[in-house]
Amino acid sequence: MKKANSLEAYVFSKKMNSNDFKLSNKDQVLLLAELQEKINSSALIDTLEIIELISDPDKKGGYLSICQTLINKNTPQVFLCCLLFIKIKESIMAHKKEHTHDYFELLGDITHSTPYEKLNLKYDNTTVLFPYALRVGLVGALYDQAVWEPLLLKKCSKLESDKVQAILDLFKALIPYFQITFDESIKQSGISLSGTDYESRIEDLLKFLGLQYEKHQHEKDFASDQEHDFIFYFENKIFGIGAKRTLRERYKQYNPKGVDLVPIVFTIGLDLGEDKLARMTENYKQKIFVADEVYFSDNNLFLQKNIHVFPISKFTIETLRTF
Repeated sequence: MKKANSLEAYVFSKKMNSNDFKLSNKDQVLLLAELQEKINSSALIDTLEIIELISDPDKKGGYLSICQTLINKNTPQVFLCCLLFIKIKESIMAHKKEHTHDYFELLGDITHSTPYEKLNLKYDNTTVLFPYALRVGLVGALYDQAVWEPLLLKKCSKLESDKVQAILDLFKALIPYFQITFDESIKQSGISLSGTDYESRIEDLLKFLGLQYEKHQHEKDFASDQEHDFIFYFENKIFGIGAKRTLRERYKQYNPKGVDLVPIVFTIGLDLGEDKLARMTENYKQKIFVADEVYFSDNNLFLQKNIHVFPISKFTIETLRTF
């Protein structure tokens, strides 16, 4: 395998997998068909002419620039293999994900968790590890030829039989470089479930309690310079929720001023120290709900003694009526 081919395989596959260079399905089908036809004819293939078929002018310009820099006599075949990789990547990933359940089971069964349990520490710790289990389960996925070869052959249906083996051999040789792009893709798709997912868990609890709410994503409300994740109305009062799974300094981002509402903060609570607590409850007048395990810990008696702090299990209609 020439170094030029290796570099091309990684660069092309990485670009095709990126949002900025991702080709439309129509363009992918068109380029695949054109490349297969050219290879069947054994004609000298000009990759630049193939690239000219791309409909998006910005993406076309990007690929032309790459080709002009990396071009060598095997570029068309490498380019074809990269297109084939992009077309079958998701199918390979879906197939392999079926075999990751054993790793998920090692983390414990949380599929039947209640809305309250989903906001506690055990559930949170488990979901944080899900992306790692996914990556472990997909290690070396492209090296399973029994999985990728039938998918690739299906996409190469227009190639003449005597040309197919050469493409299969080249694809197999390029797998180590496709694997880099594949691993990067897994890393992006397996982003920790604990971030934006924390908001969805809060939303589940609001639904469970039958509260009518509005979801606000990074919007400024009620002429305040602060952001709410949720607003809900209950018994002639307005409640705002700031979802801060971890606080760090971000608790300062939710400080509604001049707003006639009850500010509530949901947080796991592991980094809620006495200084932050004083600022949030005394300066910001916030009601704080933390994971039950954190609230009832013997090390957090200061949370239990504060009348503005509650365990998640106490986010109930009865508690709201006391605010």
